[in-house]
Amino acid sequence: MSALKNSSARTIVHINPVPAGSYYVDGRPLTGGRDAHVEASITLGTNSAGEKAAFIAEAGALLTDVLGPLARCGVALHELHPESYGYHGVTQFDHYRGAAAAVPEAAPHR
Repeated sequence: MSALKNSSARTIVHINPVPAGSYYVDGRPLTGGRDAHVEASITLGTNSAGEKAAFIAEAGALLTDVLGPLARCGVALHELHPESYGYHGVTQFDHYRGAAAAVPEAAPHR
């Protein structure tokens, strides 16, 4: 899936299997079938509404392709402020600020 603007080197995937009877749809435990729910954290303001909608559609399709028919198949995007999370002790804010500083300025036109 490539709908979101993200670096694969800075992408983390966490899979948390849910025991049967611990997943509820419409207030009832899911029995006799299966379902899946994806939650992704992204940096606030780095993706358009269209990119987020495309990611949600692609994630839902991928889950169905891999797991077969699902009861509901949910996808949630959590947009986090760049000062509120990061990797290896560096906030997303500082990461992007450092990346911008590393880009050389264009030479002035003469």
